[in-house]
Amino acid sequence: TETLINTLSQYQDLRVISRRSAFALKGKGLDAESVGKELKVEAVLYGRVVQREDELTISTELVDTRDSRQMWGARYSRPAAEIQSIENEITHTIADKLQVELTMEDAELTSSQNTWNPDAYRLYLKGREFTTGTMREMDKAIDFFEDAIALEPEYALAYAGLAQAYITQSYLRGYGRDQSMEGARTAAQKAMELDPGLAEAYTARGLVRLYFDLDWEGARADLTRGVELAPGDVETLMAYGDFLAFEGRYEESLAVHQRALERDPLSISTAHDLGFINMARKNYEQSEYYFKMALDMSPNWAWGHIKLAKTYSHMGRCQEALAETELAEAILTGSETPSARCWLAFTYARCGEEERAR
Repeated sequence: TETLINTLSQYQDLRVISRRSAFALKGKGLDAESVGKELKVEAVLYGRVVQREDELTISTELVDTRDSRQMWGARYSRPAAEIQSIENEITHTIADKLQVELTMEDAELTSSQNTWNPDAYRLYLKGREFTTGTMREMDKAIDFFEDAIALEPEYALAYAGLAQAYITQSYLRGYGRDQSMEGARTAAQKAMELDPGLAEAYTARGLVRLYFDLDWEGARADLTRGVELAPGDVETLMAYGDFLAFEGRYEESLAVHQRALERDPLSISTAHDLGFINMARKNYEQSEYYFKMALDMSPNWAWGHIKLAKTYSHMGRCQEALAETELAEAILTGSETPSARCWLAFTYARCGEEERAR
């Protein structure tokens, strides 16, 4: 599923929903029409994979969400070692059925063969699941990426994922950041050496240059190239959008993040970034809207309550702001959260809670 999403996202004229938002609907028993309305898509790809020893059976169908009509269906029974050839067949067939034109650049991207083994790939996916979380989850993500690399030492994508996890860890951590920074730098460089055409490698190195080196020109070049290589990848779009926001190019940043939200409508990360950028623009009504959207998807997300509290404090709605800080404090109990405490201190000070602010 992850490979199909990543590959189809590289088609310039195709909007593909990200793994996070697609998986949020798995197991809910929704029909194609309901999925179409929830994710604002015109087609849904359903699939089932069964593995018996070294044999794979894959059943798949493409369904029109407007009338639940099957547009295409197929069944594959092949050795597990041929999984990549099956993925390529499915990808090109879907593009044909959706009448998406394949450009020369798309052809180069979708025809590339990855050589890592399935076990390493599963570990990589596990790492990706944890990369958007807390400090504790970031430690888990790093373990999974390192286990994937141990199985496949030249696995560029795993090195790019490892760099991203270290980058996130570095700004969640209140101390000992040098180790995280060096880990991110080393992993990003290794990913670039192994696969100079990998979008995730450019994104990882671009973020290292942005956050650690303050190398604006280098970051711009890398993050722009990442979007060129993977225009539909959500993490790549968000990294570039963050860079634009840091430059003060808020309108351009919002446009890029809206593209990410279209592909990942059920993700707290995309909603968070849109709320954060609107906060920087002092458009607090929009900021409130997006932080509430994130909290609707994840009610126990501490950062959502923290940033919504700050938004309310800017709007002079201190009763609501302090109610949000109480929710955040309850979630943060017993954890090391220096950056979160700084944000809470701002809200307390602005709302006249001097002792709590100090």
